[in-house]
Amino acid sequence: MAILVGVGIGAAALGAASEYPATIRALSWGALMTSAAGVCFAGALAVGSSSPPSAFLKLAAPARPLRGSRLALAVVGMLTLSHGISLILVATGARESSVLARVDGLLARASGTESVEAILALALAPALAEEIFFRGALLSLLSQRLGPGWGLLLSSLLFGLLHLDPAQGGAAAVLGLYLGALTLRTGSIHAAILCHGLNNLMAVVAALWAP
Repeated sequence: MAILVGVGIGAAALGAASEYPATIRALSWGALMTSAAGVCFAGALAVGSSSPPSAFLKLAAPARPLRGSRLALAVVGMLTLSHGISLILVATGARESSVLARVDGLLARASGTESVEAILALALAPALAEEIFFRGALLSLLSQRLGPGWGLLLSSLLFGLLHLDPAQGGAAAVLGLYLGALTLRTGSIHAAILCHGLNNLMAVVAALWAP
């Protein structure tokens, strides 16, 4: 029941944010509010669990940490997978009519201050909030009830569905599988936050300063 409530509220919040405003500043504030809501939902699920919140949300130190070249390889894998998906979306024309293209258009017109706000709100905040909710709370809850395999699959599908856009949602679902597997491998969301944040940062910066 808690899963359905959290996902339902999250869908409503994302749905409101998907009614795109005319400025990047308005979009950034909407993204920040959605990220804050996601963290609150994750906290509510953690409080209702039988595990300590830090363990349930996988915020504690990794049980099997990735260091050095292995961590670098995980980041490169994430960026390579994301870039490959992006090329497929461009080649098929799916990106042109997607939310991704609309966000790129707003970012291309951003001023200096708006650019900084966009980096914080569209790149860094979602990486933290989405990992806490989807790879922390939701993956933990589903794994406890259905096993890690089903937990990984369902949390990734929900991650894609809640983006409310076929192109962006499909990409998110695939990347969610990668991030979820990384979380299960390490026992923590630390590496997933790093991979997610760097991927978002590169996408936002590329859109801000693309010719």
